[in-house]
Amino acid sequence: MAMLHSYSIPKGIKEWMFLTTPRSRFWTNAAMYVLFLGYFSYVMVSDKLPETSYSGYDAFLMVWVGTFILEEIRELVKPCCAVNDVFASVSRGRRAQVKQYFTSAWNYMNFVQLLLFVLGEIMRWFPEGRSAGRILLAFSLFVFYIRFLQNLTIVGSNIGAKVIMIFKTLFDFFAMVAILLVVLIGYGVAAQALLFPHVTDPKSVAAGIFFRPVFQIYGELFLDEINATPSDGTCSTNETVILLGDLPPCPQHREWGIVFLVIYMVLSNILLLNIFIAMFSTACELIQNKADLHWSLQYYTMTKQCFNGPRLPPPFIIISHLRLVIRSFWQRWKGAKIGGQLHEKEKRLESMKMEERCSYNYVLRKRNEKTDNSNARILALLKDIENSIKEGDDIEKDDLIFAS
Repeated sequence: MAMLHSYSIPKGIKEWMFLTTPRSRFWTNAAMYVLFLGYFSYVMVSDKLPETSYSGYDAFLMVWVGTFILEEIRELVKPCCAVNDVFASVSRGRRAQVKQYFTSAWNYMNFVQLLLFVLGEIMRWFPEGRSAGRILLAFSLFVFYIRFLQNLTIVGSNIGAKVIMIFKTLFDFFAMVAILLVVLIGYGVAAQALLFPHVTDPKSVAAGIFFRPVFQIYGELFLDEINATPSDGTCSTNETVILLGDLPPCPQHREWGIVFLVIYMVLSNILLLNIFIAMFSTACELIQNKADLHWSLQYYTMTKQCFNGPRLPPPFIIISHLRLVIRSFWQRWKGAKIGGQLHEKEKRLESMKMEERCSYNYVLRKRNEKTDNSNARILALLKDIENSIKEGDDIEKDDLIFAS
C-alpha cells in the first residue's frame, strides 16, 4: 500500500500567504489610512505647514498623497481584465472602463479629495494664494475623513447599514433642499424688501436674503433686529448716521415682517422638515430590512478590490507600482523579441483559416449544385409520368369510342 506523504508549508510562506489575503489587506490598508489621517491632521493643525515656504513634513505629505494618486490612475487605466481577476469575465473598452470607475460614489469622493489637495498645493506655490491653498487643503482633509466611512461599512452589517442610509437619503435630501431653497429665497426677498427697503449695499442685501432666513430655520429669529426702534439706540432713521456707518437703519413694516416670518417658519420648520424626517424614516426602515444584503454587497466589493489591488498599502504601495512598471517593460521587451515569430504564426494561422473557409464554401456550392440537379431530374420524371398518364387516358377514350 502506497504511503501518503504530508507536505509542510514553510513558516515564512504561511505568514506571507496570511498577510496577502483580502481580509489582511483590508485591515492593513485601514490601519495605514488611520495613520495617514493622523499625520495629515497633525500637519494642518500644528505649525508644520508654513505660509511662506515648504517643509519636510509638507513634502512627505505630498509623497504620501502622491501614492494615492498613482493608485487611482492605476485603477483608471488598468487592463480591461486583470490577470488575477477571477471575478471579471467580460473585457471592456477604455471608455466603458472610465464610466464603470465613476459609477461608484467612493471613486467620485477619491477624485474630489485628491483634486482639492493638488489645487491646494498648487495655490501654495504663489504668495497671494497661500491662504486659499490652506483652505482647499482643509476641505481635502475633511473629504479624506468622510472617505473613511467606506471602511466602517465592512466592520459589521449594523454600522454598514447606517452608512448606506446616509448615502441613500442624500438624493431625497437634495430634492428637499431644492424645495426649501425656493421658499427661503422667496421669504428672504420679501422680508428684505419690507424691512429694509433703503439698504443698497450688495453684502447687506445678500445677508438679508440668504443669511438671515438660513439661521431662522435653526431658531435664531433675529427678533431684536426686526423690532428695533430708534429709542433702543440700536438703529437710526437719520440718513447721515446711516451713511457714516455708525448705526444700521431701522426696519420698516415690522408687523408685515412678523407675518412673513410666521408663514416662513410654518412652511420650513413644521411642514418641509417634518416631511423630510418622514422620508428619512421610511428609507431607513427599508434599508434596515435588507441590512444583511447591503452589507454582503459591500463586503463582496471590498473583497474584490483587495484581491485585485496591490498587496502593500500606501505609501509602500509605490513598491507595487514599480513592480508593475518593471513587469510591463519586461513583457514588452520579451514580446518585441519574439514578435517576428508570433507574426509568422499569426499569418500562417490566418492562411489556414482562409483555406478552411474556401474549402467550406466549395463543398457547400457543390452540394447545392447536386441538390439542384436532383430536383431537376425529379421534376422531369414527374412531368414524364404526368404525360404518360395523360396519353393513357387519351388511348382509353379512343378505345371506348371505337368499341361503341
